[in-house]
Amino acid sequence: MGEITPFGLAYSQRATDPTGSELVEKIATGGVKEYVSYGLAVTDAPPIFHLAVGLSVLATACGGRTTFRGGGNRIHWPNLYVLFVAPSGLMRKSTSIDIGLNILRRADPDAVMPNETSREEFLRVQGKNPEGIVRESEFASALARYSRDHMAGMKELLTDLWDCQNEYRRQIKGREGTGEKLIIKKPALNYLAASTIEWLIESLTENDLRSGFLARFLIFPSATEGDWVSFFADIEDGTEERLAILIRSVREMPEAHVDFHAVLKPFNVWSREMKELAKLAPPEMTGFYSRLPLFTAKICTLLAVSENGRREAYSIECNQYERATILMEWLRSKYEELLEQKLIFSKEERVMQRLLDQVRKDGKIDWQIGLKRSHLKVQDYERYISTLLQRRDIRIVSEATRGRPAKVIYLETPRLGASIIEPRVAPPLSPDGPAGPLATAPLSPNNLAFVKEVKLGEARVKQG
Repeated sequence: MGEITPFGLAYSQRATDPTGSELVEKIATGGVKEYVSYGLAVTDAPPIFHLAVGLSVLATACGGRTTFRGGGNRIHWPNLYVLFVAPSGLMRKSTSIDIGLNILRRADPDAVMPNETSREEFLRVQGKNPEGIVRESEFASALARYSRDHMAGMKELLTDLWDCQNEYRRQIKGREGTGEKLIIKKPALNYLAASTIEWLIESLTENDLRSGFLARFLIFPSATEGDWVSFFADIEDGTEERLAILIRSVREMPEAHVDFHAVLKPFNVWSREMKELAKLAPPEMTGFYSRLPLFTAKICTLLAVSENGRREAYSIECNQYERATILMEWLRSKYEELLEQKLIFSKEERVMQRLLDQVRKDGKIDWQIGLKRSHLKVQDYERYISTLLQRRDIRIVSEATRGRPAKVIYLETPRLGASIIEPRVAPPLSPDGPAGPLATAPLSPNNLAFVKEVKLGEARVKQG
């Protein structure tokens, strides 16, 4: 897989962006690999979805009994919140989720929790079975439900339950109208959901990002389906039962401790680099970056259980750390792409992203053609273009033609040594003055990654 350097394996992998199939081949081993093979044999969902479901089912089986001591000297376990983002129909998002949950139900019929319920009833079910998983075939619909009166506070509840707490206490309204005290021992909730990018954009709020709710999800996107599979797939009898037996054996496993001493040095350095990246990231990404070490430790734990099965103790090995880091680097890059290019909340920023998309299509666009395609008034178009120039997302070149010189808009490529690390102030697009919606413009998708590489390059030079 590659040598672990003082700066971690991740940077040797950053030059490539593996496809879902290539990534799964690098990551999956043991029981998870067997599950992925089964999933690929029965549906043409993207391989990366099968990997994510396999890890989620295994995390549910581990519950709060497979633990490691981490940040804040707290006890953690490998529960996961996973979200698939892909076009509807051909990607088989719900199908890939149900394949794994059907196997989990064979191992434990009560493992999959009800979702169409009140917040109080959800907590009661969680109290009876702290090691369950929530299935949501459409995440946007779930977000809509969470805004209703009977599920008010559900996002905050899910945010709390992701954090590994030895004991979760709540006072809720009882069935008879009186107060009811709930105590949940070691809640280990998992969450599997799916959506399209269009529904996600319409449903998420800026608070979902900044509050840390979405930052607790591992987002697995895919735009390419897997290999074609016959509707009447010929599967060896007993495969599901064999996988269910593997899950059941882990589900019945007593307490098991996970030791990270063999990979502590590279893990610490990589975690420190992620913390530095968090300082450069927009506020919407800070929460995700801050949890990268914990995500990585969870994936390491699941890979160890997948390879070794039921044990009283696990020791994380170099190859498990390498594969977990590769997966987290891939997920990190996809999370950045999603937030930087898609989940834009201000009206002005959405307009500018559409203008940038026009330029990205061919690498450049004539000023007049861009104006026509934008359907904006001339003065509005000029203000947006001026803001993009100030942010250095674009540059304008005067090019000779047979008639008058034409103004052509190009995407700007940041240059080494350019002063792009300091916050930039863009002129407001409204009469709001300096406090207008774009007075403090965020780093753009075109230069955020570059800034990170410059900063990390400087750090490596100093360290060397």
